[in-house]
Amino acid sequence: MHALLDPGSFVELDRSAAGRAPGAGRENGAVPADGVVVGTGTVDGRDVAIFALDPAVLGGSLGAVTAAKIVKVQELALRSRMPIIGLHESSGARIQDGMAALAGYAEVFSRSVRCSGVIPQLSVLCGPCTGEARYAPALTDLVFAAAGALGPAEPGPDVHFLAEDEAGCWRAVRRMLSHLPGHAGEAPPFVPTTDPAERADVELQAVALQGREPYDARDQVARLLDDRQLVEVQPHFAPNVVTGMARLGGHSVGILANQPAVLAGAIDADAALKAARFVRFCDAFNVPLVTVVDSPGLLPGGVRDAAKLLYAYAEATVPKVTLVTARDHGSAYFAMSPRQMGADLVLAWPAAEIGATEPEAASAGPYAAAERGYVDLVVEPRETRPALIRGLELCLRKTVDRPARKHGNIPL
Repeated sequence: MHALLDPGSFVELDRSAAGRAPGAGRENGAVPADGVVVGTGTVDGRDVAIFALDPAVLGGSLGAVTAAKIVKVQELALRSRMPIIGLHESSGARIQDGMAALAGYAEVFSRSVRCSGVIPQLSVLCGPCTGEARYAPALTDLVFAAAGALGPAEPGPDVHFLAEDEAGCWRAVRRMLSHLPGHAGEAPPFVPTTDPAERADVELQAVALQGREPYDARDQVARLLDDRQLVEVQPHFAPNVVTGMARLGGHSVGILANQPAVLAGAIDADAALKAARFVRFCDAFNVPLVTVVDSPGLLPGGVRDAAKLLYAYAEATVPKVTLVTARDHGSAYFAMSPRQMGADLVLAWPAAEIGATEPEAASAGPYAAAERGYVDLVVEPRETRPALIRGLELCLRKTVDRPARKHGNIPL
């Protein structure tokens, strides 16, 4: 915990709270701090709430007092509109507390849902979580872990960042927080850059001339970004789509790009799920979206999962800028943030192929789409970064009026 927070910033709350564990081998059955440390601190000078389950106390199990302490800090974070970070290593519900432990988990889960979309919720897996403990991180926005922390278990699709070691895990958490607002009512932090907004990149011109030769979308996208830095999210799951956080002209943005090096950039069910969750996460916390398109379309099957991606893009109200670099064929057109799904600005490279089928797309190109108003600007690859930054800064002032409703019904 102290390795994550700014030095000297941690203030522990409820230190004297202690549950009772008859037969636990401790004096009078007392459980120090009831196996969880809660409090507040700062990360890069910004307030956060935090709790850490202690595996040295009854295996990090959750009892009634444990839950009450976590719920209290969750409610503090929600009232004060600051991110909350949970450090998890737990054997699940405490047997000695019986039904009270299960009720405690229900209270924690309920508060997590209330916080969702209001404040960022980050989880760090410091060790194995079993039983009921598995669900708490799954309800949060992002999950971090260090290699080896989970034992022989695979990280799975629910781990968004897998660092090489513990120090790398803390760096990843801090870096992610630097891209996010404290709550949904404010914009993400602006970080001035020395990377010129007008920087041209002649090597992108060479990439555009490669035609159908495989390339790594991460390298291509990085050339557009401030200091060529992309913080990739969930790289170990559905690698045929790349998602990550970056900056353009100092502004935090979410990047979503097809990956031609995997499945030729085609979108399968897993890629649609990964992309849809990322779009909704960025939209919840006012992070503009930049979509980079090079895909032959959606793979057969998984219609419901693909529909989640369509829904996420259409519902998102943050600034949305789309760049078509090569193929935008068939169903990829409506899946990858076109104007008709709410994109604010659509750019395309001169060699881009936009059409219902590959032969038609190759012959039509972006100029036919521009004639219909589907593409706003055909831009030379080397001039893409300046065009993206100018377009993004125009879109930052957008306002969107939505019909009054309780909520939509996303195809889950």
